[in-house]
Amino acid sequence: WLRARRLPQLPPVDGVSHWAALSGRSAPPRSEVHLSSQALLVARGRALYKIVTGEQPYSRWTGSVYPNCSAPAAGPGVQQPLFADLRVLGRRLSVSADPHEEAALTWQQDCGAAGCLFDVASDPSEHADLSDALPALRAELASLLTDRNRGNFAPRRGISSLRACAEGVRNGGYYGPFVDVASAYSPSPPATAAQRERDAAYLLRVAALSEPPAKRAFQAFYETLWAATRNASWRKLDSCLPQLDLPVTAT
Repeated sequence: WLRARRLPQLPPVDGVSHWAALSGRSAPPRSEVHLSSQALLVARGRALYKIVTGEQPYSRWTGSVYPNCSAPAAGPGVQQPLFADLRVLGRRLSVSADPHEEAALTWQQDCGAAGCLFDVASDPSEHADLSDALPALRAELASLLTDRNRGNFAPRRGISSLRACAEGVRNGGYYGPFVDVASAYSPSPPATAAQRERDAAYLLRVAALSEPPAKRAFQAFYETLWAATRNASWRKLDSCLPQLDLPVTAT
């Protein structure tokens, strides 16, 4: 299918079985795990080093029972982190006009291009950054991460398509593959007249908002509304209550 359409081919499968290692019969077949474009895990002896680069949201330590008030507050009235990737029709909405405040509200840690370095074998909660103690190793692993990223399979994913929405409606409200899938799905139960009416109205709304002028106008309206109300909204999200010592009774 890809070749017929002159699209990039899938790379060769390079997976290996880890069952022997998991069942204790042999050593792991690999010494590294490419976690993401920003993180790499590498085994060296008894150490298991993790290099993390760039901005990382939700980077705080919490209590063993969470969510509660065990972690430092993200801001006044905000005990938990705010969502770091809020979007409206693809346009990102920032939680604050101040980048420093936004970083605090989303619990962001910036490891920069050089990266933060941890030994997750001895420090699984990643409290101790070893960057200053092991600068040569950090540089080596950062270079290795850059090398591994060159082999990432990241093809062009195309653009949003109304066909996906129409196929989701046809499948009874479930999104999924929508290209050349005539026989891929089991038939959905027949829709009621009321459901067909709702589906038709939904597709009309989606089609209208997919037109560039309408999409831009909606994004601009919501962005203006969000900018005017976001501070008042997130400052009322959380409230820490006094801890209650409840009696424990035998049953």
